[in-house]
Amino acid sequence: MTKLLSLVLMFWLISPTAIANSLTAKVINVGDGDTITVNQGGKKVKVRMGCIDSPELKQGFVGEASRHRLQALLPSGTPVTLRVIDTDQYGRTVAEVFKGSQSINLVMVQEGQAVIYREYFSGCRGSKDQYEQAELRAKQRKLAFWRQGNPMMPWDFRRGITASAPRSASRSTKCDPSYPDLCLPPGGPDFDCKDVSARRFRVLPPDPHHFDGDANGIGCEGK
Repeated sequence: MTKLLSLVLMFWLISPTAIANSLTAKVINVGDGDTITVNQGGKKVKVRMGCIDSPELKQGFVGEASRHRLQALLPSGTPVTLRVIDTDQYGRTVAEVFKGSQSINLVMVQEGQAVIYREYFSGCRGSKDQYEQAELRAKQRKLAFWRQGNPMMPWDFRRGITASAPRSASRSTKCDPSYPDLCLPPGGPDFDCKDVSARRFRVLPPDPHHFDGDANGIGCEGK
């Protein structure tokens, strides 16, 4: 019985389906918090990280922070394994991205840098509980995306942009005027230098987040 079980397991591990759905690659660059470009067998392949959705870059600070964190997790040249889920309408490979045995998709949810994309979550049924627990803990701890008072889900933001929301609303209505080089929500949660990827940016009074400790007009110097 044990021998038979071993043979079945061996067949599953080397079966064409298992091989076809797992690819090795090296990271070329990171596009945003859920998109990377890899070198796979000498070809450039754009990968949309499956089962998660990160804030859009146009969402300001939260989108920039998500991209910055993914860049730190997957610097250029990092070997990765792709558990291929699908190909999307833009021709991108949809996959769960592993660095060693670590699911980077799951890490992004754990750290509040991405959310579960429930509309397209069927590709991660096997780890559904892990993702849901990770998102719940990130919400409870108010990590990254969840630090916002009223976070707009990335898919809602995209729908708003493609529908009737204006594309060029005045910056002053969306971003705190104390930080002309960043886009932080006015009246939003309190941020520290560790919460922003930018360094040595302009700061104007009243500096509600106290980024400019020595009042020289430059925020987060050397932190």
